[in-house]
Amino acid sequence: MQAVIPAAGEGVRMRPLTLTTPKPLLPVAGKPILQHIMEALPKVVDDVIVVVGYLGEQIVDYFGPSFHGKKITYVWQREKTGTARALQLCKPYLHPGTFLFLNADDIINTETIERALTHELCIVTTWREDWQRWGIISLNNDGTVKDFIEKPETFISNIANTNIMVLDERIFEFEPDSHATGEFYLTTMVQKLAKKYPVYTEEASKWIPIGTPEALQKAEDMIK
Repeated sequence: MQAVIPAAGEGVRMRPLTLTTPKPLLPVAGKPILQHIMEALPKVVDDVIVVVGYLGEQIVDYFGPSFHGKKITYVWQREKTGTARALQLCKPYLHPGTFLFLNADDIINTETIERALTHELCIVTTWREDWQRWGIISLNNDGTVKDFIEKPETFISNIANTNIMVLDERIFEFEPDSHATGEFYLTTMVQKLAKKYPVYTEEASKWIPIGTPEALQKAEDMIK
């Protein structure tokens, strides 16, 4: 099975730490963030596509052509065009069938990934009290995804999207919508996917998002 990990971003919120080091290589408990993610991948995942851009040579040099027995293919995203475009760049390298999509700056555990992989299409979620700050998911009566609302102004649910997903080639039936930033986000493709096909959810038992220096320190404390 394959996994796609977009790791091309500049990590602007993590500056000055990311001025000389790409965010996925920032250390947490003695290991780069991306190494924690690679080590959490189940054995069934043996082929990883890493999308690199900003300071990407450092990532290529660190992990090389394989890591912990998993083959790595590097795809370059030269322009800041978003997660949807990152995935679309990987299309020529993806085999038919299920694949995993994970952020390069969120630490996740193997058990959560394995539960997600019991579905053909799945989104890993987390319960958030501060729902206004997240992409929120509403569910149908059968538990499948009904809709996404990015940072809603009124309460929809406490189910937040982690951007860790199980997808297959059906995702490429849909084009992403342009965001105000000019980037194209994968969530807009998944929104359309969920209108046509059943997309399930699994709640993460461990998920540590790392978006700021404060979050990096918090991750360090949690893992230690």
